[in-house]
Amino acid sequence: MLVSLIIPSYNPDFYFSECLQSVANQTLDKKRFEVIIVINGCTIDSVRYILKQCEFFAQKINIKIINLLNNTYNFHNSFSNPSLSM
Repeated sequence: MLVSLIIPSYNPDFYFSECLQSVANQTLDKKRFEVIIVINGCTIDSVRYILKQCEFFAQKINIKIINLLNNTYNFHNSFSNPSLSM
């Protein structure tokens, strides 16, 4: 794995899909990068949306999901720590 792209997500809207589409459109071979999506404190509907989008893009990009289950820590600090320890 050459590149890991970490995408923190808190109740995403349609920009989330655009973000994944942008990643899918890049020219680097999908074996050389991964996308780590960190779900942090999202509503159930948002989690469903994220999973649906990930399922759609799974053939184009390698996606890993970390669900922090309503993390009560500071969002900006907490999303990166579990992601970087993978």
